[in-house]
Amino acid sequence: MMLLPRLTLGLLHLMLALGVGQIAPNSGRMQSDFPLGTPRLLVGQVLAHPDTLKMQIFAALAKGDVEAAVAAYMANKGLTDAPRWLQAFQAAFNVANRQMGRCSQVARDIHAALTRFGGSPEYVRVSSTEGEYLSWSSKQIMSDNNVHFAVRCGGRIYDAFTGVSGMLEQEYMASIHALGRVSLVVTGEP
Repeated sequence: MMLLPRLTLGLLHLMLALGVGQIAPNSGRMQSDFPLGTPRLLVGQVLAHPDTLKMQIFAALAKGDVEAAVAAYMANKGLTDAPRWLQAFQAAFNVANRQMGRCSQVARDIHAALTRFGGSPEYVRVSSTEGEYLSWSSKQIMSDNNVHFAVRCGGRIYDAFTGVSGMLEQEYMASIHALGRVSLVVTGEP
């Protein structure tokens, strides 16, 4: 178990809410055994950028709650109507976008929102060494031209197939099936 120094109250509550630690009764310090996956990455991002709005947004995204992330952003900015880029971000994860040909726009919408939320996203291109088709868990065709675009941010990959919480890169790559070896490379805007 790792003993962390005293944290801000907001971060402490966030960590407790996510179930990644507990308060040591004698010292009042946070104890955490950081499980692998979302909470560990989230805590790393939060500690690197102690911004309350960013914490709220990325905590909501880690839990898969796009509505809470959007609500936190809008409340902080004093908005009553969501701007178009924020609406596009919400729509990016709709099941209707899990079709061939939509990945470029979905990636642009996700990238734009994660950038405005304070993240450092980058576009990635997924392809295979053989064949024309990429499939998601051998259940749905993602691409019939051997190319699929997504976004990587904070060690996670985001697209319509992953949902708002994204997936660890290794987990994401294991979900994509093709005839040949599947690879992921950083690319420019799709």
